[in-house]
Amino acid sequence: MLMNDVQEKIKILEDNGWTLAAIADELGLTPNAIEKWKAGDRYPANSKAILNLLDTIAQMKRVPKKKRYITGSRIKLIIKDDGEMEQSVNSKNIIPSIKIDDGIPSSESLPTYIAKKWGFPLQQHEVNGTTFYSIKDWIAGLTGTNSKASDIWRDYQRRTGSEGGMVSNPLPYRTVEGRTIQMDFTNDEGLYKLAVTLRATKARPLLRTIKDFLAKSGVFVDEARRDPETASEKLAIERRSKAILAGKTEEWIVTREQSVITRKQFVNSIYALVQDKKAFGAIIGAITNDEYRGVFAADTAGLRSRLGITSKENPRDHFSRIALAYTTIAEESIRIHLNNHSDKDFVPVYVIQDVVRTLSAAIGVQASLIANALGVDIVTGQKLIEGHEMQGKLGDILNNAKPKQIPPSGNVT
Repeated sequence: MLMNDVQEKIKILEDNGWTLAAIADELGLTPNAIEKWKAGDRYPANSKAILNLLDTIAQMKRVPKKKRYITGSRIKLIIKDDGEMEQSVNSKNIIPSIKIDDGIPSSESLPTYIAKKWGFPLQQHEVNGTTFYSIKDWIAGLTGTNSKASDIWRDYQRRTGSEGGMVSNPLPYRTVEGRTIQMDFTNDEGLYKLAVTLRATKARPLLRTIKDFLAKSGVFVDEARRDPETASEKLAIERRSKAILAGKTEEWIVTREQSVITRKQFVNSIYALVQDKKAFGAIIGAITNDEYRGVFAADTAGLRSRLGITSKENPRDHFSRIALAYTTIAEESIRIHLNNHSDKDFVPVYVIQDVVRTLSAAIGVQASLIANALGVDIVTGQKLIEGHEMQGKLGDILNNAKPKQIPPSGNVT
């Protein structure tokens, strides 16, 4: 049987000592996905980007010896586009954090996102690494009946027997009057159990919408748990559909997919080096801001303002093709440099940030130079200077950027 180009690349890597698991690690995918590509059972949706990355992997001098897992478990974290994480698990009762909406930050839980999206308060406490949420706030938010929330909770306990299998803890609750009282709190699973039992009525117009949202989230999470590669491809198809509707070119879409894969590798590399995994959402957010400041002289909020988009939108979905290329160059350069630390257990965050800031600033100098030469805003792609004003300017800028000539060694005195 004739091999396709992806199969050929995988065979070359295997001949050079790469395992399928190691290839999967570098691409931020599962070994199962690479096995399907190798067998010819599936072809990647973003094949051009995958082929380019397989070529990049083939040029690496050091073949990884092992995969990294969370300490004390067999849970491998797979980083989705722009830092979102899912878990490929060999254990039970793990619900991965999956990106189901462009507005959900990687560090934000689904209950917190729902509360913000539908505009209701949801007090919470962190207890031994588990987040507990106010049952009263959750019921009031879903039903729109704050005064009856306590009655609904008591009725649920009466009908189901105690807490109906839910984990419930009395924890401090701050009232609107400023008093602190003890109220029942539960984890995210408990909130979902409650949501299932609540009936959507005319008096609860939001409940049906929120329950549909939770149902779709659950379907996607379960699908991603069983077949992460299919879920990942569905996200790629969804991104492509949105890009086409937004009038993006095929070239832009290919560049965007390349940046998504590089981002996965970039975040995977940093995650492997960071000791405080629980704080990783905040850490990668800070590092991304460092990268943006270096390359584009603006943090995430500044870029959104520059692009004229909302706080829920991903700036990269609106970047120019050149801006996407520069983020890819920055993150690949940083990843390669951080590979020097990959044999160590952990690396301090400040060391990682120093690498990010230094390399991003160096790339930012070039980005600024090219922006001036082309007369465009690199981020938006919009022209800043009319064509006739650029005449003679491009040559001057590029001439100034040329490297200095090094005299032949024989002429050195």
